[in-house]
Parts: sequence; C-alpha cells; structure tokens
Amino acid sequence: MPEFSVRPPAQPHRFAAPIDRLLVGAGCLLVIGAPLLALASCTVWR
Repeated sequence: MPEFSVRPPAQPHRFAAPIDRLLVGAGCLLVIGAPLLALASCTVWR
C-alpha cells in the first residue's frame, strides 16, 4: 500500500487538483467547525 499516494499519469491533474483541494478544505472545515459549533450551541443554550 505504499504506492497508493502516487497517482497514475493518465489521470488529468488540471481539473482534479482544485477539486481535491476544495474537498480537503471543506473536510477540514467540517472536522474543525463541527465540534466548535456543538460547543457554541451548548454554551448558548445552557
């Protein structure tokens, strides 16, 4: 499984790269924002 990070050259990178970055950014925002949102809602509705 060490070769999993290396992508085949046949795949177009010009359209894949921005979408990948967008998905990664959205995932990070979701992972970081969800606990913060839960904490904020808990402190507000207490």
